[in-house]
Amino acid sequence: MLDGIQTIRTTQDNSEKSAAVQMLQGELGDLGKELITHIQWEEENLEWILRKYINVDQQKEILREIIKSLPLTTWRKIIPHLMQNIANPAKRNRMLKCFLWAMPEGVQMLSVWLQDALSPYFISRTILYVPELTPRNHWNYRPYL
Repeated sequence: MLDGIQTIRTTQDNSEKSAAVQMLQGELGDLGKELITHIQWEEENLEWILRKYINVDQQKEILREIIKSLPLTTWRKIIPHLMQNIANPAKRNRMLKCFLWAMPEGVQMLSVWLQDALSPYFISRTILYVPELTPRNHWNYRPYL
């Protein structure tokens, strides 16, 4: 794979570049399929171990450290992207609840990020299941749930 990238960077000949690009597309397609299979295996076989041996406080601390590891501008792009690309609505809502569970002080910030990036229909569907994310300018906003 690295040879193909190096060829694209250094070669001036378009035919060599196109051959390298086709080779990379094939390799990346295979990598994507293997990655999906691997992640599904992890979810099926390792998730229960984490739930059994890591207590709730440790889980919250781990999630807080993950959130702190990236700047907020990056999270502002990542969270809406995840929301649009997680196909299962229950998993989307669970992900949002985990963020709110670990960082309850970030509720309105997360709500604004989603409101800016997603359609009103998507937002209204989400707040049915995660009412804490109701934006302040929404007709159904209640400061105390």
